[in-house]
Amino acid sequence: MALTHSSNMASRLQAVQSKIFEGLSATPPVSRSLCIATLVGWLLSLTEFYGYIALTPAFVVPPHIYIWTFFTAAFAEPRFITAVVCAMSILMIGKFIEPLWGGKELARFISIVNVGTNVATFLVIVLAFRLYGEEQLIYAHCGGLIGVLAGSSVVFKQLTPEYSVNMLVVSVRTKHFPSAIILLCLLLAVFRISPPQDVLFVWFGIVTSWVYLRFFQPREGSRGDLGDVFSLASFFPEAVQPAVNKVSTSIYGLLQSVHIVPPWPTNNSNTMSQQQAGSLLYTIGTGPTAFRPVVPAAVSSSQSQIMTAATPIPIGDAKPVDAERRRQLALKALDMRLGLDPNEQGDNQV
Repeated sequence: MALTHSSNMASRLQAVQSKIFEGLSATPPVSRSLCIATLVGWLLSLTEFYGYIALTPAFVVPPHIYIWTFFTAAFAEPRFITAVVCAMSILMIGKFIEPLWGGKELARFISIVNVGTNVATFLVIVLAFRLYGEEQLIYAHCGGLIGVLAGSSVVFKQLTPEYSVNMLVVSVRTKHFPSAIILLCLLLAVFRISPPQDVLFVWFGIVTSWVYLRFFQPREGSRGDLGDVFSLASFFPEAVQPAVNKVSTSIYGLLQSVHIVPPWPTNNSNTMSQQQAGSLLYTIGTGPTAFRPVVPAAVSSSQSQIMTAATPIPIGDAKPVDAERRRQLALKALDMRLGLDPNEQGDNQV
C-alpha cells in the first residue's frame, strides 16, 4: 500500500513538472527569462545574498553604494507564495504582450518601470526618514515584482480598455485594472497582510508605466499614445475627470516648458479618435480566452457586428508588424462604417 501511494505521488509530481516545463517552453523568451529570474531571486532571498539584491536605502548611499539593487530588487522576493504568483503572472502577461511588442520592447518597458519604481520608492523612504528620523525605514529590505505587475495593468488598459475579465464572482473591465490593484494593495496593507512598501511599488509602477506609454514609447513615426481614452483623467472616476484634466494639463505645460516631456502634436486629434475607437476592436488571441468584449449600450447593432467580426491577432506566432497592420485595417473599416470625419477636431487631454 505504501509503495502504491509513493508511486502515485511520484507520478503526480512528474505530471506537474512536465506541465511546468511545457508552459515555459511555449512562453516567449523574454517572459520565460523573467519567470526564471523571479524564481532564482526567491532562492537567493533565502540566503545571505538577500541583502545584496534587495533594495535597502541605507546601502544605496555611500559607503556601500549598492546601486545595482535598483534593478535586482524586483527579483528579491522572500515570500514563496508571492514569488510563485509573480512568476505565473509574468508568464500570462508576457504571453499576450510580447508577441505584440516584441521581446526587445517588452524588456525595455519592464526595465524602465522596474528601475523607475525602485528609484521613486527609494526617494520617498529617504524623505520619510528625514521627516521622522526612524532608522528602520532606511534599513528595511524592499523588493518584489509587484511594481512591474502593476505597471503591466496599464498596458491592458491601453490595449483593451473595454474588455471584461471574470475574477471570482465579479467582472472587471481592463481599464479599471490599475485602480483595482491600488485599492486591493491598500486593503492588504491596512490589514497588515502585505508590507506598506508594496503600496509605493504599486503606485509608482502604475505612474512610471503610464508616463512611458503616454509620452515616450517608440511608435511608427511618433512616440507615445496621446489618445483621449488613455489620458491621466481616465484613471479617475468620471465625476472628477474634468478637474483632474485641468490639473494634469497645467502640470504637462510646466514639464513641457522645461523640455522634460515632448510637445503636444497639433494634428493628433484624428489619431486619438481612431485609437479610442480601435480600443474597442483590439482583440487578443484566438479561441477561448479570459478576455471578452463589452459593447457599450450606445453602440448600434451594426457597430457591434463590426467589433465582433474584427480580425483577431493570433498570439502564438504573430509578429508585431503583422499585429499593427491588422489593427490599422480594423480601424479603417470601423471609420468607414461610422463615417468619421478625418478633419474632426477634439480636445487634447494629457
